[in-house]
Amino acid sequence: MLLLTSCPRAAAPCEPWVNWGLADLADAPGQRLEACDENHLRYRVIPGGTVPAFLRELGRRPYAGWALWRQQALVRAGAVAVTVWPRMAGDDMVIELRQAPELDVAAALAELKAP
Repeated sequence: MLLLTSCPRAAAPCEPWVNWGLADLADAPGQRLEACDENHLRYRVIPGGTVPAFLRELGRRPYAGWALWRQQALVRAGAVAVTVWPRMAGDDMVIELRQAPELDVAAALAELKAP
């Protein structure tokens, strides 16, 4: 979180990720923020575990009201969707989040609520 908090407030390079609560995903022991701008957030988990375990855990725990849709995007009412791309890089896992305005958030939320 040092990179997130050390930037001058006027620059706000990690918005909207901080405001959305998604920057918190990269703020744990063994994790390192690698890139952050208004459309993209990338962080590394050292050691990484597995992609299926990461997606399973992300689907179980909502983060700031975000829900995992089809193990590929985070959706929340009133916000643009965010694609989730976890991949292995050696023993580490690299997770990339990108804004995805092309995804229909209302339809995704309706699908998540369907029985």
